[in-house]
Amino acid sequence: MSSLRKYLPDYVNIEKERPSLFVSCPREKIRELAMHFKQLKLKFITMTGEDLGDKLAVIYHFALYPSIHGERGTINVKVYVPKDDPKVPTISDLYVPALLYEREVWEMVGIVFEGHPRLEPLFLSSPDMPKFPLRKS
Repeated sequence: MSSLRKYLPDYVNIEKERPSLFVSCPREKIRELAMHFKQLKLKFITMTGEDLGDKLAVIYHFALYPSIHGERGTINVKVYVPKDDPKVPTISDLYVPALLYEREVWEMVGIVFEGHPRLEPLFLSSPDMPKFPLRKS
């Protein structure tokens, strides 16, 4: 088992352990997990959105640094989101860089980040642009 497992609460499921740790988390727990990671001083790196066909996903990437944690690694958290209810709580108040990433994921994939202070287009300002261009359907 990965030594990074000790940083995870019980509600997180490990999907893959090498070279980085890949886990899944229920969408209603992502804020709790982000607060947990913030207390542990994990750094938020980035996030992406993905259309998996039958559902959507948000993938959050967090890093540990040797100077703080004694080891190096990344924890990648996947939150599965149903297409008929594409909502996830925002973490932008916990990790400020998420403000832009959440806007991008919303615009490209159509996942609404509840509680985001300014969910508006970043790139697709023209009315001729397709809505949610990274959706498969």
